[in-house]
Amino acid sequence: MKEMVKDQVTGAVIKEINNRRILNEINELTLQDKALINALNEMKGVRTFISTPENILGSEKTKHGEIAEQVEVGITRAKDILNRENPSATFEGVGRTAPEDYLKNGIKVQSKFVNGANNNLKSVLDHMDNYKTFGRDGSYYEIPKDTHEIIEKVFNGENVEGLKGSTRRAILEKIKKIEEESGKSYSEVVRPANSNYSDVQQGNVEKTIKTYEKDLKKENKIKKSNIKEEYKPGLHEGMKATAISALIGAGTSLTINLYKNREKLLRGELTGDHWKEIGVATVKDGASAGVTGGAIYGLTNYAKMNAPFAAAIVSATKGLASLVKDYAENNITESELLELGIIICSETAIVAVAASIGQGIIPIPILGAVVGTIAGSMVNELLNFNKKTGTAIEKQMREAMEKLDKDYQFMVLRIKKQYEALGNLLIAAFNVENNLQLLEESAKVAYALGVEENKIINKIEDLDKFILGS
Repeated sequence: MKEMVKDQVTGAVIKEINNRRILNEINELTLQDKALINALNEMKGVRTFISTPENILGSEKTKHGEIAEQVEVGITRAKDILNRENPSATFEGVGRTAPEDYLKNGIKVQSKFVNGANNNLKSVLDHMDNYKTFGRDGSYYEIPKDTHEIIEKVFNGENVEGLKGSTRRAILEKIKKIEEESGKSYSEVVRPANSNYSDVQQGNVEKTIKTYEKDLKKENKIKKSNIKEEYKPGLHEGMKATAISALIGAGTSLTINLYKNREKLLRGELTGDHWKEIGVATVKDGASAGVTGGAIYGLTNYAKMNAPFAAAIVSATKGLASLVKDYAENNITESELLELGIIICSETAIVAVAASIGQGIIPIPILGAVVGTIAGSMVNELLNFNKKTGTAIEKQMREAMEKLDKDYQFMVLRIKKQYEALGNLLIAAFNVENNLQLLEESAKVAYALGVEENKIINKIEDLDKFILGS
């Protein structure tokens, strides 16, 4: 029992490590979902702006210019927010007719959405003529993404289908002039916006916003998937759990041994042999606790057991391993192996029953029969020596059952059946990790416990209606 208590302490430590990781994951996923909501609110703001075209500057043919500004700032902010970064684009502090249209990272930006690559560059040069510092002091221009791509191809000598030679020459001349006027490279002065020219036209902008919203949601799914991957149990954390368990085991062993020898310690009578003995025990117990911690970490994260149950399994396995060794060396008989195995697994069964089913289901008068039945099953499964061993265990279990009243026999069999059917469902229902899939897990438990199907809520919309009373 002493060893089992130590294993349960180790299990509690592993549970805390797991819970911290899981809670951090839940927190990160929640923050990411909030980021998506805030990002979509930015696009909602753009939609609100375009819903009153009469307030947009320009004629019907030029209103797309101010629309382009709103879309650019909106999607830039939305992307930053989705990445959980401070929004880099803003209209704050910018006059509606100022030389710049908005700021990005505190830098002035003028948006030029003019039809045609050559015309777009002409518009940039006209603005540079009117504002002698713009494009030279770090400020820059943003033009439609597709227009920028065409200009880049011309600049790099690539072929652009449908583009006349005279237009190509005009584009190259304007690029050269922009560089001469600014004293900077073209790519520093003129940069691509997020949208194409056609995207911001009044007839297309609603579709553009929907596309951006769809892209934001898709990106959010990727980010959440990456978060889940990042917070998966792994080798690094497993080694950390093993190391912590080893330190706790070693520390506990050292404390216990020093306490046992406290009188000699206070009198200064501890010899080198005593310290050596204490040191060996400390290292041995630390190593044992480390192995136990690693095993419990694996069982809780990969076999999906809860920590008390995993610790109980590890305790039983270690105890049975020692018995098997004694049996192999002919130090104990097969009968003693079974009897001692039942004792060890009875302790494990108590923990397993308490963790999996709960005390409310166990009628106290037949507690021993329940524990014995499950313990016998565990011995049979863990030892798994041979058919003869299994038959002997089953015979003992059957004889014990026959000694019970029929009512108690029925109750034991029912509880055992429930235990086997439920498995880890009840554990799962109260497991922090399953807050991520709580509805699904609670529905599984309800099905297993025989709740009528029409009373089980297994859809999120039904849960919303139930909670809201609608």
